[in-house]
Amino acid sequence: NATYQQAERIRASIANEPVTAPEGSIPVTVSMGAASSAAEADMDALLRAADTALYAAKRAGRNRVERAVEEKSPDGSPSAGANCPTSA
Repeated sequence: NATYQQAERIRASIANEPVTAPEGSIPVTVSMGAASSAAEADMDALLRAADTALYAAKRAGRNRVERAVEEKSPDGSPSAGANCPTSA
């Protein structure tokens, strides 16, 4: 999805630009959790989903983006949240 793709572009851009210090070049990496919802989102649930995905990215090896899985509401419509991220 577009949210994941944008996060991946940001991650790659950061990884491709090491910080220059007097001691030399220092590589920089970033891990991100990406969450989005097609339905009107509960912002707290969306932030929790992104946070869960962020910690999954860190556990999976860092310097990566993990997607939050969109949960379904009891009526079958998409909800804003995820408890179970998938790998990138």
